[in-house]
Amino acid sequence: MSVLLEILDEIIARVLASHREPGPSHHLVDEGFIGELRDHADRVRRGDLSRAPELRVLFLPTGPLGDIAAGDGWPDRYLELAARFDSALEDPALRGEPPEAPACPGCRRRLERRTLRRSEKTWGGGRPERPELWWNCPQCDWLGFQRDEGGRLRPMRRMQGDWADCDFCGSEESNIVSETWQEPDGELRDWVVCLACARSNPRRVRRDGTDDGRGE
Repeated sequence: MSVLLEILDEIIARVLASHREPGPSHHLVDEGFIGELRDHADRVRRGDLSRAPELRVLFLPTGPLGDIAAGDGWPDRYLELAARFDSALEDPALRGEPPEAPACPGCRRRLERRTLRRSEKTWGGGRPERPELWWNCPQCDWLGFQRDEGGRLRPMRRMQGDWADCDFCGSEESNIVSETWQEPDGELRDWVVCLACARSNPRRVRRDGTDDGRGE
């Protein structure tokens, strides 16, 4: 989405220059056309691609933007922007397609997407999914997540003993835990998530790698 906005912002700036300064393309630009471009940019900024087909028409080589670019001497730059625009609109995320499954770090088989939905009620009455992308391997049972698409795969392991049961919802053997990390003050922490209710809880960890029982 940021690429589309970057392209539209440059186009608007160039079209405004044609509108303000007398030149070969001055007659092709009016307030209505500028307002239309700004409306497209505002919609993209809000994540609204409902007018994307109209944007495609504007970026055709024979469209109004192509005529303005040719008249003002930047046809090559216009073709570059149009190509970037078409490529950005083909992004699966913009078309609402699910992200491509990454390969399992353990066995290299394609991971399967797993949904972790919070069980507690929210103010809106819904049960929103956790914001991370969660993945599970159907072959070796690797389990982990990405903070966002294309990000580093972060492994989680199933907890054992008393820590395996969720304190929030009471589900048995539903807790998983992240790798340990170190805070700036030197304190070790890890992150517990319940597969049943999707509640999470950071914990302090002893230097020997065991938890100290002081979940937060």
